[in-house]
Amino acid sequence: MAPFPESFPANIDIKPVTVESERTGPRPRGTGKLLSTRLGSGLALLRAEHVAAAQKGNLRLEFEMDAGGKVSTWKVVPWWPDWWPHEPMETTS
Repeated sequence: MAPFPESFPANIDIKPVTVESERTGPRPRGTGKLLSTRLGSGLALLRAEHVAAAQKGNLRLEFEMDAGGKVSTWKVVPWWPDWWPHEPMETTS
């Protein structure tokens, strides 16, 4: 396992990887983007359906990074602050 760097470069693609035993539908499309990191935490732009599937255990979110000619794979664990809504807010027309 590669040592944990202090930060990762920005604009790394975060790819959804289907957990084969749980695959029931089409393969996930698109990627997320790692926007910034610092000391083990970061900010990323992710698709809502990828986050929901990752929390259910149906997907893994990961990215690869080349460090000195050796490619290492890093797992992304989505989380949000307590004050952020967990469900989309209903709109009334």
